[in-house]
Amino acid sequence: MRKFYHHRNYQLQKYTASDFPQLWDLLTSSFPKEELFAKDVMADRLEDIQSETWLLKYQQDKLALALITRKIQDFYFFEYLAVSPALRGQGLGGAFMRHIRKALKKPILFESELPQNPVAKKRLKFHQSCGFRILDLPYEMPAVRPDSDPIPMHVLASMPPEITQEIGEAEIQNAIEDVYTEVYADVIDLPQNQELLNNPD
Repeated sequence: MRKFYHHRNYQLQKYTASDFPQLWDLLTSSFPKEELFAKDVMADRLEDIQSETWLLKYQQDKLALALITRKIQDFYFFEYLAVSPALRGQGLGGAFMRHIRKALKKPILFESELPQNPVAKKRLKFHQSCGFRILDLPYEMPAVRPDSDPIPMHVLASMPPEITQEIGEAEIQNAIEDVYTEVYADVIDLPQNQELLNNPD
């Protein structure tokens, strides 16, 4: 991936297991518990060959931003994007998202909470400002813990400029099935997720 520049000197790095403590702290400060896999499950997932996690660091080893992605067939699924609380509001997340959209050169799918509260509205607006558009289809994020339930979400998509055709409905449904069976493979057999798998549309 090409170098990333912002108003501060950041180092763009691939995730290694030694980064997990910092990354887990960032994730738990950025997402509600019901949207996060259990700690040990998350650690294992980040080591999966299909997982690609990018970190921005500053002042030698401080974690500024993390983006956890998963490569599925011919597209990427962005699982989690988190910016350090100390660095939010400086345009870092938006600049990095625009950068990585250009660098990956593949279609990207991304989940975002329904805009039912001020924080969710802000996140959705942020994702749209980064070039993602809301797909018009019902979608629920599978439950990632035995004590949680599926969460209604928007699915957003981004197409690189060199790919000009629209994503067809059948392609979207196939992609959603791939997300359920590959991204959520660890939890898709939970009883509360079975209906999602049987009725992805």
